[in-house]
Amino acid sequence: MEIHHLRYFLAVARELNFTRAAQELHMAVPPLSQRIKALEAELGQQLFDRSTHHVRLTSAGERLLPWAKQLVADFDALPSRAAPGPATDIARLAIPEVVDAALRRALAAAATDAGIDIHVSQTTSADMPHQLTNGTIDLALSYLDAADQPHLTAATVTTQRMGILTDVDTFPGHSTLTLADLRDHTYIHGPSHWEFPQVRAAIETLQRAGVRDQPDRRFNGITSILVGLRQTRGITLCPIAPDLINVGDPPEFIILPIEDLIVEIKTFLLWRTDNSHSKSVAHRLLQNMTSIENRPGDPA
Repeated sequence: MEIHHLRYFLAVARELNFTRAAQELHMAVPPLSQRIKALEAELGQQLFDRSTHHVRLTSAGERLLPWAKQLVADFDALPSRAAPGPATDIARLAIPEVVDAALRRALAAAATDAGIDIHVSQTTSADMPHQLTNGTIDLALSYLDAADQPHLTAATVTTQRMGILTDVDTFPGHSTLTLADLRDHTYIHGPSHWEFPQVRAAIETLQRAGVRDQPDRRFNGITSILVGLRQTRGITLCPIAPDLINVGDPPEFIILPIEDLIVEIKTFLLWRTDNSHSKSVAHRLLQNMTSIENRPGDPA
């Protein structure tokens, strides 16, 4: 069987008339009739009921019809499918050391939808403007808006409220906290570059509320911070995002909102204003990102 046999079959099935089908195919009726008979012989099934008054599909012809349509359509689509597709854009994206898993998933999905191949590296938000400026990266997911960098553009991706990260046994029975609850607890500091202006201001508020502070004792990453929290029953500020930190099963740590202290942290997508490629990729990512605003725990 060859593809043209199926084309002959489809023409007759459309017209239910050999004369009109032959005209459509630009051939004479006898050769068309012979091709259909050859197809029927090969399949071992009669495909048409023929009489001097009508042509009708048999049950075998009805069964073949959708398959023949699909096979011919697939065959005709081969040239376009074999042709090179549109080039996939490649973008180098820097992310902070700690990123909400929901945001990572949203970025990955947006990149897939936009046809962008993201190459991810990790650095601090403070270092991202320099890397964007010297062309080491194309985009940055940053906790700083780079307002002091006029050659960079920033778009807000998320706004999250911050709460208190601590051992699950530190405040048993609590679903929220007040500043009074935090009195006499020790604040656990991470690296200094994690303490953005709004975080530093919140730490000062905690100090005034009676939270003990040890600014000279700092932990260098999330793993060591969790160890410090477990050993001291201390506290630290953290975005309220359930999947931000892998806290074990059953959970060993919890993030609780503070009723009388509202601290918000924004995440920005940064790119060089004068770089047309980075600008295009950033806009496509932002357009394709699934909304992750107003998740439970986030500010409404």
